[in-house]
Amino acid sequence: MARRGAPRQRWTQDTSVCDSVISPAPARTCLLTRRGALTAGLLLGTCLSPLGSGSAWAVDVANETALRNAIFAANGGGDSNINVTANITLTQSLPMITSSVTVTGNGNVLNANNAGRAFFVQSGTAAISNLTINNAVAQGGAGGSATGGGAGGGLGAGAAVFVNTGAAASLTNVTVGNASATGGAGGGGGLGGAGGSAGTGAGGGGGYAGAGGSNVGGTVGAGGGGEFGAGGNSTGSGGGGGGGQQGTGGNGSSSGGGGGGGATTAGQPGSGSSGGAGGPPQGGSGGSVNVAGGNGAALGGGGGSGSTPSSGGGGAGGLSGGGGGGGGNSPAGAGGIGGGGGGASVRPGGTGGDFGGGGGATFSTAGAGGYGGGGGGATTLAGFGARGGNGGFGGGGGGGDTAAAAAAAAAERRVAPSSCAPAPRSRSTTPLSRAATT
Repeated sequence: MARRGAPRQRWTQDTSVCDSVISPAPARTCLLTRRGALTAGLLLGTCLSPLGSGSAWAVDVANETALRNAIFAANGGGDSNINVTANITLTQSLPMITSSVTVTGNGNVLNANNAGRAFFVQSGTAAISNLTINNAVAQGGAGGSATGGGAGGGLGAGAAVFVNTGAAASLTNVTVGNASATGGAGGGGGLGGAGGSAGTGAGGGGGYAGAGGSNVGGTVGAGGGGEFGAGGNSTGSGGGGGGGQQGTGGNGSSSGGGGGGGATTAGQPGSGSSGGAGGPPQGGSGGSVNVAGGNGAALGGGGGSGSTPSSGGGGAGGLSGGGGGGGGNSPAGAGGIGGGGGGASVRPGGTGGDFGGGGGATFSTAGAGGYGGGGGGATTLAGFGARGGNGGFGGGGGGGDTAAAAAAAAAERRVAPSSCAPAPRSRSTTPLSRAATT
């Protein structure tokens, strides 16, 4: 089990077994409950099992989709007891846990299939029992390529169970086999989501698992990746929308920003000088020409900025949302927890939230990565003073304006007395004073 704040270790395999054993689950019974619209939609077609003589009920899950939906629903206030009724194989990391959840495995196997992390406890308490977790992989997100050098990759830690600061987890009769952790190649890789690449503009930072958007045209910034939703691309002078929890951000247009992705619905692309609508209801709206992007609500990404807004820039992402990309001459939005920062041109890139990478920048300072996220990369054109963003804990720093830095260092040496010439300067990432294990 990985705990944020524990001494740094690297594990390749853990076959430890907890001692206590739970009782077999009771017989299966179906029940229809009244929940909010999102919870009801996620649990449509599932059944609930009684946990005993009390009033608590558990959602039965027998496949990956049902398990993912049960976690999403529990995070939104739905039933917090999850009853695994069959062996399950994953195709990607499970969602972050942001509430108190009980997972009863009933002797089944959760095979992460070398495709991602298993349980990631961002907040709340997770009680996991009578379950085998195999082949979990914590692969840090790779930094995207950029003119100024790629940004730092994300932290690789916590493959089977990761416990964030302030959260808690208990494991009872849980076996972990063949778990591995690898840091991401060195803009701004998130904990799992890759940073977007940059052409003549700036890429968005990667989120928990959502990839940052890429700059595929123009000179502005793309949107940051959300928990799973990818950031929107920048194609003209409008910034890309940030990805939401699952919804992708919309692409920017010639001068309109893309809408931020929602919890499940994609943001709309900008069109001409008009910004795209955010994925309802959580995504922030993309800004039209001269208008900033809207902030995302919880689970939503920020809207991309329109070109040259009178004030503001890309919208900030909510919880699980990526920041919106900055349009022409505007800063990018910051990512929420699990979201990467947006990319920007001339103004600073957005900072990544916890587990998100920093957004890239052209002719300015790239965004810093949050905990576990790499810093954004910046242009290397001499004379603009661009700087790569610092990496968060365990994440690499972004590449910066090496030509300008070298010129500045040479000038400093020329004016300094020869007897006390300064030592060459170098940027560093956040010290590895806190680390996690798989």
